[in-house]
Amino acid sequence: MKIKSRMIKFLSEKFLKKKVDKMLDGKNKWKSKTVWAAIITVLVGAVGPVSTALGHPVDVPDFVIQVLIGLGLYGIRDAVGKNSKLK
Repeated sequence: MKIKSRMIKFLSEKFLKKKVDKMLDGKNKWKSKTVWAAIITVLVGAVGPVSTALGHPVDVPDFVIQVLIGLGLYGIRDAVGKNSKLK
């Protein structure tokens, strides 16, 4: 089990890091609107199941997730627009 998890960790660090670095073009990923929208969407999406498991269900309206998805798509569109202006 340890060998398998170490192998997965090694492969993900080796290949995913290169892919993410290539996509970000050397920019800081924490300044990306799309990355922050994705992180917040995952956290808000996890609130429902986690709160239900703890015995205090919280219902997150669907429109909140839809707005966050829209913000992520806007971040991608904005990044593509900025990159095309630079060329």
